[in-house]
Amino acid sequence: MVEVGGGWWRCVPLLVVALLSSTTLHHPSPSSITQSKEIILATTTSTRDAGLLDSLLPVFERRTGYRVKVIAVGSGQALAMGRRGDADVVLSHAPEAERLLVDSGYFVRRRLVMHNEFLVVGPASDGAGLRGLSDAVAAFRRIADRAVPFVSRGDQSGTHQRELALWKRAGLPGAPRGDWYVESGQGMGATLQLADETAARAHGRGRLSSVQRVPRARAQSSQRRPDQRRWRTGARGLHRIRRGPGAHRAVRQVGFRSKPVRARRGKAGPLVDSFPRSVLASTMRSMRFCAALAALALCRRAAAQMPMNMPMPAGGVLGLPESRTGSGTSWLPDDSPMHAVHYRAGAWSLMLHGSAFVLYDDQDGPRGDDRVVAIDWAMLAAGRSVGSGRLVLRSMLSSEPWTVGARGYPLLLQSGESYAGAPLHDRQHPHDLFVELAALYDRPVARDLALSLYVAPVGEPALGPVAFPHRPSAAGDPLAPLGHHWQDATHITYGVITAGLFTRSAKLEASWFNGREPDEDRTGFDYAGRRLDSYAARLTVNPSRYWSLATWYGYLASPEALDPTEALHRFGASALFGRTLGAHGQWSTAVIFGANAIVGVGQTLPSALVETTVDVDGMNTLFGRLEYVRKRAEDLAVAGVPAAVTYDVGAVSVGYARQVAGTGGIAVGLGGRGAVSFVPASLEALYGSRTPVGGAVFVRLTPSR
Repeated sequence: MVEVGGGWWRCVPLLVVALLSSTTLHHPSPSSITQSKEIILATTTSTRDAGLLDSLLPVFERRTGYRVKVIAVGSGQALAMGRRGDADVVLSHAPEAERLLVDSGYFVRRRLVMHNEFLVVGPASDGAGLRGLSDAVAAFRRIADRAVPFVSRGDQSGTHQRELALWKRAGLPGAPRGDWYVESGQGMGATLQLADETAARAHGRGRLSSVQRVPRARAQSSQRRPDQRRWRTGARGLHRIRRGPGAHRAVRQVGFRSKPVRARRGKAGPLVDSFPRSVLASTMRSMRFCAALAALALCRRAAAQMPMNMPMPAGGVLGLPESRTGSGTSWLPDDSPMHAVHYRAGAWSLMLHGSAFVLYDDQDGPRGDDRVVAIDWAMLAAGRSVGSGRLVLRSMLSSEPWTVGARGYPLLLQSGESYAGAPLHDRQHPHDLFVELAALYDRPVARDLALSLYVAPVGEPALGPVAFPHRPSAAGDPLAPLGHHWQDATHITYGVITAGLFTRSAKLEASWFNGREPDEDRTGFDYAGRRLDSYAARLTVNPSRYWSLATWYGYLASPEALDPTEALHRFGASALFGRTLGAHGQWSTAVIFGANAIVGVGQTLPSALVETTVDVDGMNTLFGRLEYVRKRAEDLAVAGVPAAVTYDVGAVSVGYARQVAGTGGIAVGLGGRGAVSFVPASLEALYGSRTPVGGAVFVRLTPSR
């Protein structure tokens, strides 16, 4: 077991002295930077769960006048924030990854400040048979052999990486598979709750403020890990740290205030000897020093930024990661990016999210046109715990009623909705001012089961895939898919109620909603003469952190104002994939099938889409889309033929964007997109070619990565 003492213990106060007494920074070019009295600390969840920052940050802020914004995530995410320049200081415990980033020049300073131990924690009944073991590898091997329920953090944190290393040494390379092995995708507190009293669990002893007497197998010295802190590359104006009196007194004022919490059911008891309270206290106290070292980096920021591209703070029921949240109540793969700004306001977690493209759009041929438009949306979400569940309020707006205009923007072969009392064709309609106004409440009803209720004056029913503006696979492309009204057009619906039942890997939901599409008044609420007359159901399965699979069916009563007697059956399926690429990149792909079956006509109109976006390195993005849609003559406004005549059309588009600047937390990119459309010979005269083309160049504004 690790003992806190010796020469290492004596060196910690000296480091704190150096940091506490530092009050200024010196930058190479003072005239070129924006000074700020706020610094951002990306830290492990262990410091947050232990309450260390609550003890130390007030001391620091009083002495220096600097405010510290704390973002608590796993080590992997904390390091990614520092690598992107979204944090001034990083506190982590992933030594190999840290050394690689320092050697690569992403961090300018790295210091060892503490180490702690790993323990295996389980119920007093000791179903794993770990009592008396002193070898962590042997304990893991026994857990696997007996298939004892085991809850892993599964969040790419330092703890998770160490756990995977132990499984590998135990003869199980990679994460184990089986019903007994569960990945929470969350921090320590949420994972301990999931583990409860029936699972064995590996974690750092420094995090055991929530455990009173813990069953465990002793960890060998090879399971010790360092917690380190470093300054981000963007704070390279930090040249020296000065020492001064009073720092020792400030550190001594930090008392040990961690309170053991009893298990929710039954009592936790030791598997070997009882946990030494003194060792727990000293270990937790050393973590307070660790937090002090992480938080007391006094730096003026090279540019005012806010933390981006990270999941919202842990809080999803059943331990589900916030990165899984798609549009409405849909799910994304867990390994999906979320470029957003996060804040705390008391008990509320706030997220500001959005995207904007200012583009010149040029579509060729007799039916083409060219325009300069701005395509955008912005969302504010606020979440908090209510009772035993979680409440999320969402508001999403778009300026497209003014920046795109009522006629929409040019897009060959596009159809859907209307302008001036006639169907729109070869143009994409603008989105309404109000894209979503909704409340979502999730509440667990059993260990692995939860209920969900979504009520939206403006929202999205459980019908279709994640809407294209919110799919990572479509994030690089500013233009809508041609099959939008075959797949996800109900993402703006005036009146939705959705109820769902979900586990950690599957979700079944049903919706009751207003089936009418938005009218031509893009700034009002389309309730006049309408009621909840349509219904839908969707099943979603996330078999791994990289995949989300869904299938759906819906009945839409009178979706079109121009033909109010027509009703539709809409059905389809989707497979969404997302995975981090290397140190900076992200690959997202979607395969979608959607179809409309017109009630009473016996006509089914299918569509298919494959799209992908590859963020190569956080700066360069490639994207592409392949589409097929069967459309009627009335969809494309083909005169002189019966409205029910169908045409098989499609398009291939590719594009590239590069981030060229970043300011005020906004990333600015430049890009272009080109497309080739395909029409049958019978439409060649209308489009001037069987392969008409279109293109766009754009400026892209997104939250910094």
